[in-house]
Amino acid sequence: MNRREFTDKITQLLREMIDAGAQPIFDFALRSAEEQRRLFATGKSRCDGQINKSRHQQGLALDIYLVKDDKAQYEWNKAEAEK
Repeated sequence: MNRREFTDKITQLLREMIDAGAQPIFDFALRSAEEQRRLFATGKSRCDGQINKSRHQQGLALDIYLVKDDKAQYEWNKAEAEK
């Protein structure tokens, strides 16, 4: 997948989430190797940024947070998100 295809898919996802009543926040679309290493060191990623690179480092991934009661939900709750 190239960046244009990724952008098209994310745009469609955003439309669908808003149409379903969600309030998404997109974050961390592009990460440096240093930021990726920091996340790996704190256990927040399985990618170390050097040997095992994240798609974030290529601009082909992003984090999505959902807003509930005017607060971003940083912990993913699959059952809650599927409502």
